[in-house]
Amino acid sequence: MTVGVPLSGDTENYRDFSRMRSVTFDVYNASENEAEVFVSVMQKKIGYMYSNTQTFTLAAQSKQTIAYSVNRYEIFYALGIDGPTHVNVTVRGVDPLVYLDNMRLHYTPDEFVAPEVSIDENEIVGFEKAYQGFVTYTTGTVYKAEVVADISAASKGNCYLHVRREGVQSGERIYAGGKLGISSNYLSNINFDSYPATSYVAFDYKSGWTGDSIWVVPRLVSVQSGLYANIQGAKFDCDEAWHTFYIPFSFAPLFFDNIEISFDGGTAGDFYFDNFRMEKALPDGIAQKYVAQKYNR
Repeated sequence: MTVGVPLSGDTENYRDFSRMRSVTFDVYNASENEAEVFVSVMQKKIGYMYSNTQTFTLAAQSKQTIAYSVNRYEIFYALGIDGPTHVNVTVRGVDPLVYLDNMRLHYTPDEFVAPEVSIDENEIVGFEKAYQGFVTYTTGTVYKAEVVADISAASKGNCYLHVRREGVQSGERIYAGGKLGISSNYLSNINFDSYPATSYVAFDYKSGWTGDSIWVVPRLVSVQSGLYANIQGAKFDCDEAWHTFYIPFSFAPLFFDNIEISFDGGTAGDFYFDNFRMEKALPDGIAQKYVAQKYNR
């Protein structure tokens, strides 16, 4: 069960999260079984965009006040600091019966100051700079993204992005809907018009398990125009080694400002991403399976 609570009405608008500290509400689990509540902040605009989800466990026949802690940097990059339109509450469990009441927005006197963005030549996001820990988002209730500093494990530099599956054991294959995205608010700082159409959008990926390759849908999106390019026939190797996937820049829609990767083929473990970048040309001898061949809109 999913409930969206609007943040604006006829007389008041609470979409500005520049001074938001937390969102709280009371819950009562009236069922005989444990239930889980997943909370995120959402923007209903071009499709749906979400901040990363926070998870709360409710014992059977229990009451609790849930406090969703607002990370303003995350909200700024995922949705825009004045972009949230709903608080999204998802309830899961065996025959759940959960009541919600008394939702409140809590503010801080601290002013939000957006980080100054400095982007290196050909860089999209390499996760080396502190603010880049907030420029990604995930959707759904299973996938979470966090930047990890480990020079021995990154494909380049010191840091990489770990997309983990919360509450799911390694080896268990799931098909829960979910995707990883890179903020349009962040990507709008990059002058993509300076790259020729013969360039490529490239990124490194690695699976956390060994098995058959999985079907994924990388996507180049324009939040501004609503246009997108869904890459067809993309499969990621699952061999616990780093690989690079290339998307022709000519596939990108007008006003391209958002990258997404949907895990439509299911996962049997965690995924890792690093070094999103622009490449002027393909390396010699690159296998066709690592280069997007076609797309649809």
